[in-house]
Amino acid sequence: IIGIKAHFDGLQIDPTLPDKWDVVEVKRVFRGCTYNITIENKNLNGKYVISVDGKEIEGNILPLFDGGEHTITVKRV
Repeated sequence: IIGIKAHFDGLQIDPTLPDKWDVVEVKRVFRGCTYNITIENKNLNGKYVISVDGKEIEGNILPLFDGGEHTITVKRV
């Protein structure tokens, strides 16, 4: 449902949340990094857009980092 999966190139985000779920927050440790992920499911007809540390990325695979903690926002727009 939440759609966070390990992928060779990084974490893949592909949520399929129920319409009644407005927000989901997840902390995921992956390859030495902590990803604080917030998925906002408010615009039910929109597509998901992903931002990493405040910068929008293309696609749905989070980049790999050498460590640290990162803020991920996934919004339906």
